[in-house]
Amino acid sequence: MQKRNWWKLFFAIYILIVIKVIIFKYPYEELLKIAASWRRDVIFEGLGTANFKPFKTIKMYIDYSYKLNSVENLAGNVLAFVPLGFLFPYVAKDGERFFVMLLNAFVFVLGIEMFQLFSAFGAFDVDDILLNCLGASLGFGIYRLMQFWRKKRKGRYDGKFTENEAEVLDIALVLHADHGGGNNSTFTNVVISSTGTDIYSAIAGSIGSLKGPRHGGANLAVKKQMELAIQEISVHATDEQIQSIVCRILDKDFNDNSGLIYGIGHAVYTLSDPRSEILSEKCLELAKEKGRIDEFYFYQRFAKIAIEEIYKRKGNHVSTNVDFYSGLVYDMLNIPSDLYTLLFVVGRTVGWIAHNIENKLYSNRIIRPATKYVGGIKEYKNIEER
Repeated sequence: MQKRNWWKLFFAIYILIVIKVIIFKYPYEELLKIAASWRRDVIFEGLGTANFKPFKTIKMYIDYSYKLNSVENLAGNVLAFVPLGFLFPYVAKDGERFFVMLLNAFVFVLGIEMFQLFSAFGAFDVDDILLNCLGASLGFGIYRLMQFWRKKRKGRYDGKFTENEAEVLDIALVLHADHGGGNNSTFTNVVISSTGTDIYSAIAGSIGSLKGPRHGGANLAVKKQMELAIQEISVHATDEQIQSIVCRILDKDFNDNSGLIYGIGHAVYTLSDPRSEILSEKCLELAKEKGRIDEFYFYQRFAKIAIEEIYKRKGNHVSTNVDFYSGLVYDMLNIPSDLYTLLFVVGRTVGWIAHNIENKLYSNRIIRPATKYVGGIKEYKNIEER
């Protein structure tokens, strides 16, 4: 997320502390006795001995749980912190591993227990920390399963589609079929095939080129950029609010801080990109069908303001490219984002093969791009003088 709402996290932790206190069946005086007894008999007689026996320690802990009828307390320690697991994705950086999440849980819960140590709520218990971490980890696991299920449901598993959906997808594939021989993946394909290797190797090389975020992955970058903008100011934002976001992007203070507005500008098309013009018309029809017309109009206003701001700052005429609307189209078709670049591959393979065959028919020579050294020249020195 662009913003980390730490105050929400700390408020949630405070609520969890209250829940934890309420959910316990026994008064805290009894819990203190239980904790003291458990620490004395289990930790000092089990963990504290030279001949540490982990299974014996665990068995003693379970025995004490049943003997003191404190199973409710164990469940309370676990269940009270399940909601904490749902908060991790909102405060953690993208891509953090599960063990980092678990470490976060340990730190947060340790802080809670330290708070309890200096409050009227209770005492500092090592076993509580482990159980709380288990609860938080369980919550994060449930969150991940829910995300997986939501992502799975987003696919088109029923095999049903409207005539308009089929037409839009067909047009998108045609628009991505070819874009001349100068684009990175097509040039890669021709260079590889000029060596005389098989077509499978050439297509594999093109796919490797296309999956790069600066080439075929651009629609994903647009989607992320626009989602962050909508999250920040909503689809009903004023032009002034959109202007502010555009300026922040250009000033490297929003999204990935690259200073680039993804989906705007092209090396060849400056006044307009005909592919984008065609796709935007079909995107409008689809948005009306899907009830997402406000989102489409937000995209349009964002593009208009971004183009004006770029011209104001740099004096360059730019336009939206095909990537600006393709991500929105695929999203409205309920196609998972993991397949966006693959759809690009499906469409562009036609162009790759056409250029591959053309090169074999009319050139059939190995391609060796010319290079020129532009660095400085130093005098050679013997190794003893270096």
